[in-house]
Amino acid sequence: KDYMLILKEGECSTLIDGKLMDEIYGTMRPPAMVGELALLMDKDRATTVIAKTHVVAFRLDRASFKYFMTGPLVKAEDIKVEIHEIDNVIDKISGVKTRYR
Repeated sequence: KDYMLILKEGECSTLIDGKLMDEIYGTMRPPAMVGELALLMDKDRATTVIAKTHVVAFRLDRASFKYFMTGPLVKAEDIKVEIHEIDNVIDKISGVKTRYR
């Protein structure tokens, strides 16, 4: 959980607790981000991401992520509130209990 990825090319599938998510919710395409929630919430990763095709991604380490998140235009607490709301929707879709609380 020391970095996140931003997809530039390719397609990935997501699994939660070993369960493959439906295509509509479980497919990631550029410019999707992977691992940002774990960095933002300082928690373990909640989803496994598997490349379906050849993937090219940009890697952003924890220090760089924190730098961007503490900039003058970013309100980290507002982002955390939005993440909780998104996580609740994911719970309903996947049937898996919220990870980021």
